[in-house]
Amino acid sequence: MDIKFVIKENSFVRFLLKPYMDLKRKKEFKDYQNSKDSQYIKTFKNKYAGKRCFIIGNGPSLRFEDLNLLVNEYTFGANRIYKFFDRTIWRPSFYMATDRDVIRESWQDLNAYNFNEIFLDVDPDFDLSQINGNVTRIYQDAKFRINKYNDLTAYISEEVSKCFSVGYTVTFCAIQFAIYMGFKEIYLLGMDFNFSTRRGKNGSIQKDNSIKDHFYEKKYNAITPFYYDNNLYAYNVAKQYAD
Repeated sequence: MDIKFVIKENSFVRFLLKPYMDLKRKKEFKDYQNSKDSQYIKTFKNKYAGKRCFIIGNGPSLRFEDLNLLVNEYTFGANRIYKFFDRTIWRPSFYMATDRDVIRESWQDLNAYNFNEIFLDVDPDFDLSQINGNVTRIYQDAKFRINKYNDLTAYISEEVSKCFSVGYTVTFCAIQFAIYMGFKEIYLLGMDFNFSTRRGKNGSIQKDNSIKDHFYEKKYNAITPFYYDNNLYAYNVAKQYAD
């Protein structure tokens, strides 16, 4: 049995590991404050004050015609957005990925494209030099929770150079970064907010194969179930803060 699966799914195992994981995360947080990645993120604070940006999701409603209209705009792309690159001249100003399972499976794909800025939540020992371009590690305030399936603790981090708050979606990190950068208007595009695999509040997994997850068809091994309640809470937090 996969040990990572046991750690993720077994509440008793998570209970036993919590003291160790809390210490581990505390050390990672302290180390990150002194990293060149943290210092680099500080250079973005209010850099785009008063401007607007678009955060692009990978939902099935995304259309290349829409992306072509954003060529001269500031935009955030995430995860496997590059699957659309053969159909559009658009490229994101900033690329982000925060699901470590997805990053481990697809990071080599990034080397085929010329991203301006890449921001990844990866393990501290991940060798960023393997990836072409300007790659920066970000840090998420991901406290080790025994039951994370109903985690309603998301907040807007006002100093993302120290940490981003976890909202169980890369989009929430992008929103926090856009706010930190000083963008006045933030638009979301391609956010269908519905996935075929969903987590319930008690951790149960519900599947509906009639729902299309993304604009691309190919299936991958790394599929993180959609934490609906956690995501919804994070988006509401972002909306309230932005208002």
